[in-house]
Amino acid sequence: MATLVFGSVTLILDVSDADSSATIGFESDDCDRDYRAVLERGAVAIEPPTNKAWGVRAAYVQGPGRLRFEIEGPPT
Repeated sequence: MATLVFGSVTLILDVSDADSSATIGFESDDCDRDYRAVLERGAVAIEPPTNKAWGVRAAYVQGPGRLRFEIEGPPT
């Protein structure tokens, strides 16, 4: 896995069973709020906010094409 950080945007390159062009990560101070906000604007849910073993709360939505977006913030 590799992460490339550009300010508050993170490009994540990770191994997967299925091909994915990229995951673009956004830092958030409230993952649940921002996840709801993008769904209200038409984003397609992949995975709702959950606390991850690596110490963050993350959610995933489908972007255009094969892009995947991650919203990551502090765990709850």
